[in-house]
Amino acid sequence: MKRNEKVVPTVPPEDKMRRKPRMDQTRIMALRAKLLNQGLFSHMAERLLRYCCMEDRGQNVFLSPMSVLMLLAIAADATAGQTQEEIIRVLGQPNAGKALGALQNILCAEGVLSSASAVCVRKDRAAGLKKEFRELLEQVYGGELFISEDMVQDVNAWVAEKTKGMIREAMPGTMENMMLCLLNAVAFDDKWKIPYEDHEVCDGEFRNTDGTVSTVKMMNGVEYDYIDQDRFRGFLKEYRNGFSFLGLLPKEEGSEALEEAVRLISFYRLLRRPLRKKVYTRMPEFTFNYTRELTPLFESMGISDLFRFGADFSPVLQSDRRLKVGSVLHKAFIDVNRQGTRAAAVTAMWVEEEGCAPEVEYEEVYLDRPFVFAIIHNRTGHPVFTGIVNQLESREA
Repeated sequence: MKRNEKVVPTVPPEDKMRRKPRMDQTRIMALRAKLLNQGLFSHMAERLLRYCCMEDRGQNVFLSPMSVLMLLAIAADATAGQTQEEIIRVLGQPNAGKALGALQNILCAEGVLSSASAVCVRKDRAAGLKKEFRELLEQVYGGELFISEDMVQDVNAWVAEKTKGMIREAMPGTMENMMLCLLNAVAFDDKWKIPYEDHEVCDGEFRNTDGTVSTVKMMNGVEYDYIDQDRFRGFLKEYRNGFSFLGLLPKEEGSEALEEAVRLISFYRLLRRPLRKKVYTRMPEFTFNYTRELTPLFESMGISDLFRFGADFSPVLQSDRRLKVGSVLHKAFIDVNRQGTRAAAVTAMWVEEEGCAPEVEYEEVYLDRPFVFAIIHNRTGHPVFTGIVNQLESREA
């Protein structure tokens, strides 16, 4: 891989939070507050979950709203004119990138969540690169810009590195003629604050959305944050380092009930006031991969110029050909087991040139049928990953 010699240093979380800000601190805090008050993060999480739930009915879903938002912010900074204006309308403010960059530092401060951004440019188009964009990418997002002779190999190598091997391919061989790729990858790896003991894990049944029953390993525990809001009952289980697993069981059974509950989901309301109440819990060990093309979702949000030849990428590079985004792909991986959770996601936006190819009172919440889940940052309440488990394969004892 041929990358720039300049490397963004790895900064320990505590040092990163203390270093001198590149913007006036008051302005950063104002932007951050505006972003949080608008509920952009939760709104994107809910919209993504609803879209994927309907597009992949009856299938498992897993994604990272954080990764999608970071990529959209980079795309806004990489474009101009009408192309940029449409993205800004979705993000809600012209300086969303700076606010999201500041929020990224908060979410990643505990050290168990990482977020990396990059732009990869094909070697024969490197002469047109703008120095100003490279500096913006480094300063605002802590990202890197690299030049490649083999886009497929180099992008996939970057993805594998930044997701710690959990995702090994974001660019299929059919994308070899793409000339520009915008990337964001997030990875999470943390242990339960109170792990499950062996005697708390036993065989159990999971009722799949298609009516079949799978024998799985069920983890049994006791938690003290109980949720009873809207159409869900659920619980929070803490990780060691500032995050929690949110398990949500629809109050009514059946695929239609789950879809309706997801359609009306509000993470803000669900997390606003968890009840401090004893709750017996049961959830399966599970692991799966998920892939979803996001172009139709972005178009439904009002982002259309980006996907037509003539999209304005002039802040990144000068090109004598008309450009457009050929694909926006989101890939994710999740592994929940008795020790903790590993998860990763990557969002990739490929730009092509015209002519290219593309014991007291208690509650019980047993996740033994299709359920919704999320990984929540405790301080901000932001769902950095969300998902739905509709079906599980039986596991041998």
